Amino acid sequence: MALLLGTLTSDICQASCDGDSVTGTPYTNEYILIIHFVPAENGRGELPKMSIMKEFVDSRHTLKFFTEEGVKAAAAVGGAPATL
Repeated sequence: MALLLGTLTSDICQASCDGDSVTGTPYTNEYILIIHFVPAENGRGELPKMSIMKEFVDSRHTLKFFTEEGVKAAAAVGGAPATL
């Protein structure tokens, strides 16, 4: 989806990821990226330049996952988990 904002063009991208942590815990998350582009200045087929990029992610899910992973990793090496 592309939006036209004055002289900026914006593209919106939905992305997701999935994988496993080093402790084997599955991790999934979804992201929204909003990228604002400035058109190329010379019209010779150059690509536009990114001027602003915003990323939105489920921060509560991410914080919970990495906090729990810190506890698991610390327990595996016999130490205390790091704090945020």
